[in-house]
Amino acid sequence: MPFVNKGQKKAYLVDITFFFVYYRGVQKPMNEKISHIQQVARAGFFVNLLLAAFKFAVGIVGLSAAVIADAFHSLSDLATDLMIIIGAKYWYKSADKSHPYGHLRIETLITIALGFILFGTAAIIGYSAFWGMAEHNTSVPLKLALLGPGVTILIKEALYQYTKKTALKYDSNALVANAWHHRTDALSSIPVIITVGVASFFPQFAYVDKIGAIIVALFIVKVAWDIVKPRVFELTDMAAAEKDLHKIQTITAKVPGVESMHAIRTRQHGSGIYVDPHVLVAPNITVKTGHDIASAVKRTLLTENKNIVDVMVHIEPFGDDDVSQISKL
Repeated sequence: MPFVNKGQKKAYLVDITFFFVYYRGVQKPMNEKISHIQQVARAGFFVNLLLAAFKFAVGIVGLSAAVIADAFHSLSDLATDLMIIIGAKYWYKSADKSHPYGHLRIETLITIALGFILFGTAAIIGYSAFWGMAEHNTSVPLKLALLGPGVTILIKEALYQYTKKTALKYDSNALVANAWHHRTDALSSIPVIITVGVASFFPQFAYVDKIGAIIVALFIVKVAWDIVKPRVFELTDMAAAEKDLHKIQTITAKVPGVESMHAIRTRQHGSGIYVDPHVLVAPNITVKTGHDIASAVKRTLLTENKNIVDVMVHIEPFGDDDVSQISKL
């Protein structure tokens, strides 16, 4: 049996401790995160399936185009729930040789896809309602049709709150988009219930039912644009928000050995942020000391800001010419 000295034993202990901490502190929470996100999406899937079937039945029997349009909205939610269920497994995968920056862009692409599904849903609803009015194809909806949007408002608002809470807990853009998809179903049901109510109680205004469907379509377009716009900018490597930059500067300034900073490059990557800070240190320190400061900066940023995925610290000497730069930070 080979002799193992105290130094080697200590190294082995460090390796074992690191593995234990990594597995318990990173891998297990990550698995729980994925599982919880998928659980929320699965709940939304089954709720949307039941709601869509209910609204189709009520809309057809109750002769309401607006309620049928609202059913299509719930049906589109099924697709977005499936994308979350399947996608969450992949966008949280660790970085590998072919994807050294991780797989968070998958979340960005799925979020954009969710937005375009909403655009498509709005186009179908709006087209159907518009041509229904142009051809004077209007029927008087029955009061029974009011059940569809009435039930939707209650259930989908509750589902929005449930999904949004989880989305904020895990900082998931895709889940936030999905939560808003649920809320659009609830909010778009408000004009539906109004227009169906008017058309059913006042048959001479039966065309209002079609107007309600068009209002639903326009509302969906607005929400879709709000979802897609920031994610498209993200694909162009847009910098982090100003509040995030200020937080990064504040955290970095607290690290011992950091004299100042003269540049911070950031970019959004899914729901995470990559940070490249240029840190100024005393010009006469050793390379090792500079490396230790850089490691401390990276460790502190990753610990205190959970949105940061990785940090690449650039160490530069601090001199008289840099003093004037401090006030600009």
